[in-house]
Amino acid sequence: MFFWQLQNFLKTALAAICTLLLAMIFCGVHATRFSAFEGERVFYVHTASSQGLRKESLQLCDLFSIKGESVRFTFEEETQEQLLEKILIKYGATVVFCERAADVTSYYAYTPQCKDTIVIDGVRVNLHIAFNKEICVLGSPIIFDGY
Repeated sequence: MFFWQLQNFLKTALAAICTLLLAMIFCGVHATRFSAFEGERVFYVHTASSQGLRKESLQLCDLFSIKGESVRFTFEEETQEQLLEKILIKYGATVVFCERAADVTSYYAYTPQCKDTIVIDGVRVNLHIAFNKEICVLGSPIIFDGY
């Protein structure tokens, strides 16, 4: 009787572990917030700041420590305004404020789809969109690398 119960317990535990591993692998494939955009990707692990551990690829153990992300890509087929609108719709985001410096236009937005936020001038933001000619950089909660 005991061995039968132990055998059932081990089978159940093994099935649960396999399911958890598959879920973690699946989440790893979709861990990126910006999966719709191909480009240079950077993840910030453990803290959502420039002091975070910067990684260009993730390991399984990093999946629960991602606190920020950015992706840099070129765009040619759309205008900045069209791409901005597409991004805002995709993430259900609202622009909180905009700033221009030299050739860069930055839009700071808030979306309920991203849980990590920061406060800038008393306003919560968690999506940063920067345009520099034909380069777009998306960051969440903001862009910590250059753009």
